[in-house]
Amino acid sequence: MSILRRLNLENRYYFVTQTIEDRKKIFLDENNVKILKEDFNYYINKYKAGIIAYVIMPEHLHFIIRVIGKYDLSNYMHDFKIHTAKKINIRLGSSGQLWQKRFYDHVIRNEEDFIKHIDYIYYNPVKHNLVSRSEDYNNSTYKLFVKKGYYELGWGYREPGVLRNYNLE
Repeated sequence: MSILRRLNLENRYYFVTQTIEDRKKIFLDENNVKILKEDFNYYINKYKAGIIAYVIMPEHLHFIIRVIGKYDLSNYMHDFKIHTAKKINIRLGSSGQLWQKRFYDHVIRNEEDFIKHIDYIYYNPVKHNLVSRSEDYNNSTYKLFVKKGYYELGWGYREPGVLRNYNLE
């Protein structure tokens, strides 16, 4: 049986999904979200990485990251998961596995792929019925994207990229 290796390309963007073990909804607690956001910032500096966009859902997170130089995504995720698990487990008074062992990653191939994944990230809270509007969800970088002019308020009230009621006749 061969071991599946991750593709590590220098200076590329990756879309990442990481889920909590047993899908426990630990990020309904804002103190756990705070730990996660602080660790994002710490590991961005340590690994010379850039978190471009993220959404923290109750039991998983999605983000787009660019890891630069000699470091790779596996190293980043390994350290990030160990550190956040330790801090959150202490806070919760628990021990053991916090994150699922594996994470999903996708190399962003072009601008269209990048936009598709950004849209996916910001629509996720609406899709999961946590809010009815993307701007009402606080645990994402959506409001920053609106502030920078990349999105207008009102985007994401319905699923992006879906053509509705089009008649070919």
